[in-house]
Amino acid sequence: MKVCIIGGGPAGLLTGLRLTQNNIDVTLYEEHKEIGVPGHCSGVISVDTIPNDLSILKKTLRSDIRGVKIGVPNIIDLQYKSSKPHAMVIDRIAFDKELAKIYIENGGKLELDSKVKIVNANEGKIKINNEKLDYDLVINASGPRSLLKNIKKKDQILYGLQVDFTDDHYDSEMVEIWIDKKLNSDFFFWCIPGKTGEVRIGSASRLPNLSKTIQKFIKWRFGDKEILRRASGLVCLDGYKDSLIEGKIVHIGDAAGQTKPTTGGGISYSLTAAELLSRTIINQKSDSDLLEYERQWKKDWKSEFNSQLILRDIIYKLDEKAIIEIFKEMKNMNVLPELIEKAHMDKQKTILEIIKRNPKLVSLGVRIAG
Repeated sequence: MKVCIIGGGPAGLLTGLRLTQNNIDVTLYEEHKEIGVPGHCSGVISVDTIPNDLSILKKTLRSDIRGVKIGVPNIIDLQYKSSKPHAMVIDRIAFDKELAKIYIENGGKLELDSKVKIVNANEGKIKINNEKLDYDLVINASGPRSLLKNIKKKDQILYGLQVDFTDDHYDSEMVEIWIDKKLNSDFFFWCIPGKTGEVRIGSASRLPNLSKTIQKFIKWRFGDKEILRRASGLVCLDGYKDSLIEGKIVHIGDAAGQTKPTTGGGISYSLTAAELLSRTIINQKSDSDLLEYERQWKKDWKSEFNSQLILRDIIYKLDEKAIIEIFKEMKNMNVLPELIEKAHMDKQKTILEIIKRNPKLVSLGVRIAG
């Protein structure tokens, strides 16, 4: 079996690695000249994201995250710090490079600076630099841009921007989430630790001038700062594609919409999908067996994604007055510690379950929504 993978991010690399470990002929094509570059991911992952047999990837860890601060600027904030890590910040560029190294060491073939065009999905035909090639299977792990023509709600594709700057006072074990509807009604602002002595902040929007919006937020939170680096990319909040398989094309990762509808993050889901897809390919005896990947993905994640779509609508549709009221009630009830200790960042259905156990929050939500 000859397999082509389009895209050298975590989804494509881990799928390729698992296939090569099982003696399947894999060629991975990456359109850029270097794996991981340009970087456009915050690098925040849950503590159980990295596969046990790939613990070497933990050397790309920058910070353990134990706590969170959330709030509305100049009005209210809540914070809690746990005694144990609940998330990690990785150097995403180093992570991708290390995963690519392992893939190659296991016999995987990597072609850089190679932009692939799918010529015939049903026959697995692709085109690279005017050369036509045939594969038994083509795995599309090319990222969110390939989603644009299939997106259900165009307003759920946002332009994301993140920037790095120096700050010696930021707590490297904390993540901050700020909602400022006046400054950006489309998304929240986030802050995480970057390289030693640096902070990374970001947001997303449908509107232009996001750079100016982020500068205003930085000035409020950190004062005047000189931007060291910036990175941009598309943020998909629409959920996964209805069809993950089209002929001999299989979609995975951001290209499949396997990203959180609440935040757009997707490293954990990409790696989970890669494990599922590679197992399906290894065990398949006929073309129809490949459908097990789509069926099992939806079985495992449909309920979770539906819960996140509900959370997304709560977060983004409520006005600032309603959000402040909810935050005040959360502060009065001291709910944040329970959310941090018992909820899971990749299984956000657990957040709704905790909220449901608090009658005051439920009644407040119903009253505001009604």
